[in-house]
Amino acid sequence: MTTDPRMELPRNARVLVTGGTGFTGAALLRALAQQPVSIRAIARRTSDRRPLRDLSIDWVEGEVHDPAVVREAARDEVGHPFRVVRLSAWPVFLAADLCEAVCRPLRISPPLYRRRVAFFTKDRSFDTRKVRQTLGYEYLHAAGQGLRETARWYVREGWLRP
Repeated sequence: MTTDPRMELPRNARVLVTGGTGFTGAALLRALAQQPVSIRAIARRTSDRRPLRDLSIDWVEGEVHDPAVVREAARDEVGHPFRVVRLSAWPVFLAADLCEAVCRPLRISPPLYRRRVAFFTKDRSFDTRKVRQTLGYEYLHAAGQGLRETARWYVREGWLRP
């Protein structure tokens, strides 16, 4: 059980996580797995779920941008037909522009930036199937191993302190 009361969820709560195979999402799934909750997560077919195989997660395969996948992921929670609604990002971009315009002359750090909004509106998945099939490309390192080796290099070169 987590020691931070802000992270505690009601017993038998059901949680749906998107982005669970990413760095932050995987950490969230590990934290949730320490609680008495039911976890369902959406992951792309190409996502590597092996690092999370020790956790009790009901995986729904597909793209989070696909309304049918979201409906499938939430099927037991809603109990009746529902529609997935996609909200437009332009009002949030406008709010970010206004925050920057008001805060900048006052020399206040804006709580919202256009570039932060843009970051969350992009799909940053990379599919390497074509380069592997066409050119025979092979990974030199798995993602975790590559990150560890990169971190060690930064320490050796003096860019990071252990």
